[in-house]
Amino acid sequence: MKAQAVAMRRERTRDEVISVDETTMTDADIIALLGDGALVEPCGGFCEPTGEGLAMEEESPLLRRFGRTGEYALRLALTEEDRLACWHLVYQEYLALGYTPVLEEPYRYSIHDALPGTITLLAEKDGVAVGTVSGIPDSPLGLPADAIYRDELDAMRARGRRLLEVGRLTIAREYANDRQILTNLFDALTIYTRRICQATDMVITVNPSHCRYYEGMLLFRKIGVDKALESVCGAPAVLLALDMDLEERIRRYATGEGPKPEEYAGGRSLYRYASNRAQENECVEQLVQLFRKPELHFLNKYFVWKRPLLQELSEHGQKMFESWYPGLETDWAVPAAEAV
Repeated sequence: MKAQAVAMRRERTRDEVISVDETTMTDADIIALLGDGALVEPCGGFCEPTGEGLAMEEESPLLRRFGRTGEYALRLALTEEDRLACWHLVYQEYLALGYTPVLEEPYRYSIHDALPGTITLLAEKDGVAVGTVSGIPDSPLGLPADAIYRDELDAMRARGRRLLEVGRLTIAREYANDRQILTNLFDALTIYTRRICQATDMVITVNPSHCRYYEGMLLFRKIGVDKALESVCGAPAVLLALDMDLEERIRRYATGEGPKPEEYAGGRSLYRYASNRAQENECVEQLVQLFRKPELHFLNKYFVWKRPLLQELSEHGQKMFESWYPGLETDWAVPAAEAV
């Protein structure tokens, strides 16, 4: 059945998105495109879809293919099946590392996945999830990293920085040495962060043993001391940040479209595989056209009925979600059909 579903996928291509001159497209052009069914409007660093998005698709839209023979697909995880595939992959890998207890339902997700601006990307091969990452824009709910790095993040907010947190960047163990997966996930996420959310900084918590890799290959910088992170069973974590202005200038230098930034020491970073300006604009067009927030039934099913994540919010938090999702269950009751 899965193989049949994969074979029947209708792959969205550039011909199916709006036509804009990729070499001259500016952020003002993007804002002009944001109407009903489009993506987001910048709002104090918080991305919120302005419309309900496209009608429910039978599969998540394709952003690009990559690999020597195009064997990998990078998709926006929008369907229930693909969101669950991402959450299950994270759960499997976290369980193997001791970052999560055994759960009755083998999915790793949080209340931040219900935010209307949270994006989840899926890398798959032959219809099987091999990599995923989520981008969580700052909001009145805060960021996951606020749990242990609130002071550091509040200091950035006080300086007018607009934040997006990289969440659950995960690659299946058997594909861990294939840098193409990480490169394409990160490339699309940085484009969403800088061009769509208009965030000034991307932040991430990583195991300190991985810190040098993120600093050397992705050019993050360390901004916090090592701490125990309860959400990964008390494993050590450190907070890193990436200035998106610097990221863009390094990207332009790496693609031969700009001078070398003075702050950039050079080296073999992953930016040598980054999208050039035309490819970046194409990705922006796709994101603007295709991204949408979760549907009400999905939200109720996984954040109210199966796990009481919305019920656990404060009254103010619940009212925020009700304003973002008109028609959301407000009595927080579990329908009998869903309680089984």
